[in-house]
Amino acid sequence: MSPLVTELYAIRDGIKVGMQWGLPRFDVQSDCLQALKLINGEERGCREVDGIMVEIQRVSSPCARHVIECDLLFSL
Repeated sequence: MSPLVTELYAIRDGIKVGMQWGLPRFDVQSDCLQALKLINGEERGCREVDGIMVEIQRVSSPCARHVIECDLLFSL
């Protein structure tokens, strides 16, 4: 597994933990610029990351529907 994929799994897991704990607001931060660009839609992925990107979108979609309750920050 590449470092990028590993970072994306860590980001996904961070989102899941924040939501499972019922935190009203939480930030997910990363120092991997490529991962952040993929998540923010600034860069296109490849087959290696397609699956995990779908998972990240799936687990973060409740946050998108409840923006007041959950603020995801993808930053350096």
